[in-house]
Amino acid sequence: MFGRYMYTMVPKYLATLLQATMQIRPELVSNCHYVSDNRQIKYLEERSFAYELYRQWENLIEDNNEDMVVNAEIWKKFQKEIFIGNLIKIFGLTKKDKPHTSFYPDLVFHHSQFDSDKQEIICEIKTIQGINDKKNVKLNHDLRKLAAYMTDETLLYHPFKIGAFILVGGALSEIKNRYQDYELINQKKNDIYCLSYNIKETDENCYIADVECMSLNEVLQL
Repeated sequence: MFGRYMYTMVPKYLATLLQATMQIRPELVSNCHYVSDNRQIKYLEERSFAYELYRQWENLIEDNNEDMVVNAEIWKKFQKEIFIGNLIKIFGLTKKDKPHTSFYPDLVFHHSQFDSDKQEIICEIKTIQGINDKKNVKLNHDLRKLAAYMTDETLLYHPFKIGAFILVGGALSEIKNRYQDYELINQKKNDIYCLSYNIKETDENCYIADVECMSLNEVLQL
């Protein structure tokens, strides 16, 4: 392990996501920049983090002999235009809308790309810089996306059981501060879990991963 983590009681498969997140080494997902007084500033990179999370999570599944896989940006064989149409309707968009209209999750934990059963975890990842838009559109878009994939009426296949929103480089309170009240999300806030991944400097001048996890409902009560 490369750090410490804090979390409330979590479902079985979510524990593997937590463990995989903990095993991401800080030096593999951060870039160093220098400001005018030569202070070093570390920026966490979303793409690097997503790749490392995929790698660590898939390795854990193989080690545990789980009959499950991790996939990125799924497009299931049995998805059709009606599915995207339903999502567009839920999000209050038209097909001409371009910003923030990606409906594909970053990662999913399920049985396979071609099987509609055993849909366990759907995962979205954002850095703190990635949710710093003025109207908080990006965060709430991702939370609604998680809720939509977890809702019977919006899917052509079995819904996912758990949603996971991972904030890289920010505290869980940042999610609370940007949250907007949507009924679709409220229906699932006990089944959507929020994780934060940060880099912490130790007394020995080395860096470790610092991970926290709470349900969205718990985060909103911080």
